[in-house]
Amino acid sequence: VRCIKPNPKSSPNYYLSPFVLTQLRYTGMLETVRIRREGFAYRPTFAEFVRRFGQVVFGPGHQTEPTPANCRLILKRADIKDFQMGRTKVFLRYWQEEGLSTRLTKMSQAAVTVQRWMRGFVCRKRFARMLARYRLEQRAVLDFLRDLRVMGTRITNAVMNISDEDNYRAKDRARFGKDKVNASDLVGSKVVLPPTDNPKKYQKSMKKLRDKSADWFKKQELPRGAVLARSGSGKSGTSGVEDGGGGGGG
Repeated sequence: VRCIKPNPKSSPNYYLSPFVLTQLRYTGMLETVRIRREGFAYRPTFAEFVRRFGQVVFGPGHQTEPTPANCRLILKRADIKDFQMGRTKVFLRYWQEEGLSTRLTKMSQAAVTVQRWMRGFVCRKRFARMLARYRLEQRAVLDFLRDLRVMGTRITNAVMNISDEDNYRAKDRARFGKDKVNASDLVGSKVVLPPTDNPKKYQKSMKKLRDKSADWFKKQELPRGAVLARSGSGKSGTSGVEDGGGGGGG
């Protein structure tokens, strides 16, 4: 054991490199280190050597027996020469141990690179699945909104058509049911028809209404393609009509 003083006063936290170097030279430590490095500086046991450098030959996770033959195989595969085998230890020079350590470092870096690429591949696949699912859900929502908008438009048009048809019917009843219709007779788009307490008067009114309806049909519906057919029955002698695809009638 050699004791080296950091400074002449042995003060803490004060280091003089020339003073320390002089002590190492006088005590022969530098020469000892040089001789040690020129000799076999690294001297692991068979078990330590196989456990540390076995993956260079046998791969990671190996279960290799710590025998001299396996140690020689590792050194041969690593292209290391000028080593010595003892009864329980392997004797290597310092640069030989550094060469084996460099191989381990390269393998570790390669493993990190493979892991990085594998993680990136898994993340990209996961992102692709998430993106496809997102686009599918977005398309489904857009289709639902479009169908909802179309359905709403159809319902709105149907309601407006029904409302217009009710208004037209109310106006037709008002026009053909009476010669003059007061505003008080129209209640909620419904026309109050002539009373039925006098049958003759009611029949006369209805005949007059039918005649006016037939005249209206001839003027309004016939030009649009409706068919007018004469009815052979009935005492009133009114005309019958057949709608050939035209709009609403009286």
